[in-house]
Order: sequence, then structure tokens, then C-alpha cells
Amino acid sequence: METASDTVRAARSPLVNGPLGCFPPEPIRYLGSLMVRNAIRRKEQAEDHSYRPRRLDVRLARFAAAAGKVDKA
Repeated sequence: METASDTVRAARSPLVNGPLGCFPPEPIRYLGSLMVRNAIRRKEQAEDHSYRPRRLDVRLARFAAAAGKVDKA
């Protein structure tokens, strides 16, 4: 049987309070990686169809080049 002291101890558990601290950067990095990946796709598609790619797509694609993720062929 659960006593009052067990209930108080459970209420003070770190699991009840949840995480304390800053928002982790991983979700932001994930969204940023999606933006860069899609910019690369749009830029390459524009180049394949002999169109001029949008400036934003060119700038975002540079992030992948800086990370060494772009084909250099």
C-alpha cells in the first residue's frame, strides 16, 4: 500500500518535473538540413533545365559545399 511519504517522494521526482534547461539544437539543425537539401535539389533542377537558380537556393547550397557534401564532378 502506498503511504503519504511515498506520494510526496514521487511528486519530487525529477521525472515529474520534466527536463530543466534549454531547448536542444537538434530540431533546429534538422530543419536547417531539410532547407539546405531542398535548396540543393531546386538549384540542380534549375541548372538541369538551363534556368538561373534563385539566389536563396544558391546561398543555402553553399552550406553543403562548406561541409563537403556536394559532388564536385
